[in-house]
Amino acid sequence: MKNFYFIVLSFIISTLLLSSCNYNDVDGIPAYITVDTTYFNVNYPSIQGSSSHNISEVWVYVDNTIQGVYDIPVTFPIIASGATAIKMRAGIKINGVSGQWIYYPFYDICDFGDVNLTRGEITTLNPTFTYSSAADFVWIEDYENMSTSLTKYANSDTTITILNKNEGDVFEGFFCGKIVLEDDRTYFAIANADGFADLPVDGSAVYLELNYKIDTVMCVGAIAQYDSGTDIQYPIVYLKATNTWKKIYVNITTALTNYYAAEHFAIYFSGGSSSLETIGKKEFCIDNIKLLY
Repeated sequence: MKNFYFIVLSFIISTLLLSSCNYNDVDGIPAYITVDTTYFNVNYPSIQGSSSHNISEVWVYVDNTIQGVYDIPVTFPIIASGATAIKMRAGIKINGVSGQWIYYPFYDICDFGDVNLTRGEITTLNPTFTYSSAADFVWIEDYENMSTSLTKYANSDTTITILNKNEGDVFEGFFCGKIVLEDDRTYFAIANADGFADLPVDGSAVYLELNYKIDTVMCVGAIAQYDSGTDIQYPIVYLKATNTWKKIYVNITTALTNYYAAEHFAIYFSGGSSSLETIGKKEFCIDNIKLLY
């Protein structure tokens, strides 16, 4: 639907421009751009981790002016011809929610330079994105060293273990994290207990990236930790069950600004319910955790 509105808007603009064009303006016919897919490369895997992504839209700029935001794949008109400066940004869904679109601030813009457009013809541009050199990775957990910084939190019945690809469905590489609820183990909560002391609390963007495959709802949130010993949990998103691996970008920013006086912040994951007596077997697999600002 979003693509439809932009195409209609572009047609209206084309019509208005046509009314003011002279006879030699090739009848105001637009050029067209197709974006079939997007690519993402990690330049420094040891620092930036996995190349998994979930880029769902492109923000298109023509001569440094926003032209439209489109779900991909898409074909859209541009009122231009000849050498035209084209740039694109990678769009994501905040917390996985449709309708909450932003361009991801930690991916660099893709600059195609001057693209030769021809009226009435389609030009295919498939952008490749990378992380911005300004992105600060404060936590990466990919389990490939068969260890984890996540531990039991509060009244959790169980903790996280390491799953080998020979034992189950691992997203990529050889290992991922896995939590199992079964019988009288009805609730889990895990967190990186030491937390982080230097995350920005001034409203600067802070995001958690995560690959996950879960049998039932899982909460992702932040914990504001005070030197007095007080911990305040701030649930951010409840992920729905999925039998395939998915990628999400979780916005941590509001949790930090709401509890700006906290000395440390931790990330937590929880699932199940402590009020249950027993539970059928539920598995929660996570991988490629990244916290960056």
